[in-house]
Amino acid sequence: MNKHYCFTDVHGNYNLWRQVADYCDDTDVIYFLGDAADRGEDGLQIIQELLRDKRVVYLKGNHEDIFVDVGAELAEGIGWSSSLWRENGGKYTINSFKRLSYDSQIYYIKRLAQLPTKAEYVNTKGQTIIMTHAGFTPGRPVKPVDLIWDRKHINHEWPHDEQYKDTYIVHGHSPVQIKFKSDSPICYCDGHKIDLDMATFVTNKIALLDLDTLEIEKIFEDKTPKEEN
Repeated sequence: MNKHYCFTDVHGNYNLWRQVADYCDDTDVIYFLGDAADRGEDGLQIIQELLRDKRVVYLKGNHEDIFVDVGAELAEGIGWSSSLWRENGGKYTINSFKRLSYDSQIYYIKRLAQLPTKAEYVNTKGQTIIMTHAGFTPGRPVKPVDLIWDRKHINHEWPHDEQYKDTYIVHGHSPVQIKFKSDSPICYCDGHKIDLDMATFVTNKIALLDLDTLEIEKIFEDKTPKEEN
């Protein structure tokens, strides 16, 4: 199909990741906007497969950031901050991480540390699509950490500058049910921002966005009950 897709915040739900992976063909490009692990049981396996899949452009989310920071301490036998990871749903990921060899632990820490925080795609309509985990507002000061953690930008107005009229921001990080009282991905900020985070760890659903049409291609659902962590 040679299509360009985007999804985010799979949070350890392996069945949903496999549905996305199997739906897309070998010629497609799949942007993943971060938060592969935590809350669900299979985060490390998803991370491993995302890193191996040549179709995937993997961006760093705040849970990858936690993996890097706390995982580095755990690998060196320092466990004092692992409570931060557990408080953010990391129980299953920590257990999987501890089963790895030291060399493998360091390998995945380094790979996740090197993930980009932003990707751009100019679609078939000539629109510039900028993807980050948390989102941001063009024309405003932004720090690298904001691209994976910030939520304040959701309340910003879209800039009226002519240069941004064909620019669109796609992100996850902020579940639409909480921020927008919506059950589906939401287009907001004068139609220039799209929030794809469907709170997968609660809903067992994930959305696949077609970046050329800026429409949801498909919503996948895992009907197997998952333990909320």
